[in-house]
Amino acid sequence: LSRLPTDTEFRLPGVTLRATAAGDGPPVLLLHAGGERRAVWADVVAALPTRAHRTIAVDQRGHGESSGSRSDGLPAFASDVRELVRSVQAPTVLVGASLGGMAILLAMADGDLDGLVTGVVLVDVVPSPDPTRARRYLRQSSTDRTGDMAESPIARDILAHAAQLTASASRLDTPTLLVRGTASEVTLEGDVERFLELVPHASVREIEGAHHLVASEAPQALAEVLAEFLDGLRVASSTSPGD
Repeated sequence: LSRLPTDTEFRLPGVTLRATAAGDGPPVLLLHAGGERRAVWADVVAALPTRAHRTIAVDQRGHGESSGSRSDGLPAFASDVRELVRSVQAPTVLVGASLGGMAILLAMADGDLDGLVTGVVLVDVVPSPDPTRARRYLRQSSTDRTGDMAESPIARDILAHAAQLTASASRLDTPTLLVRGTASEVTLEGDVERFLELVPHASVREIEGAHHLVASEAPQALAEVLAEFLDGLRVASSTSPGD
């Protein structure tokens, strides 16, 4: 019964975030890409083998059933990440796609979460994407409903925080995984190489044929990669000195 999804909410300063939790054990916080909502993780969570982890998929501010605005700026999203980790009150694995990954990186920048985060998974996101390619992708993904996403406040704000995001990535000392869709705008020669220079202990896994929104395009493959990463953390924890 503990594996059944349960809707919950987090009342944070100035915002209420809706979430869906499933499972038991150490928490895994799932943060979606801009324009998505927490339901995008449902197939990923369903495809995970039974593991001793509790997944928590969150509607970020201004998305889905959560309050707040998508135009609040990246620091507001990062503040939510910090408050979520504190609210969970247990060492947490952070998994973020696109906007979710950027929010995680900025949240880790000042060291407030040191010791509270046991792993970081960035799903097709690097701290300093090429602005031209990023804007081209956003324009190609725009619709009449969304307008020009390349000119949205949050897109401009993310690009403006490239230096801080890069600095934050360089100080990551937790186990880190970069998941890349092979058909995405994140390039092996360039983006991934620069990321590994910043985070040399990170590992990289590719999802064949996936574009930028890996969770919706290839949930089964993403679940397999995520399960392998979580298994590695569990094994490392069980064999760490002093146990």
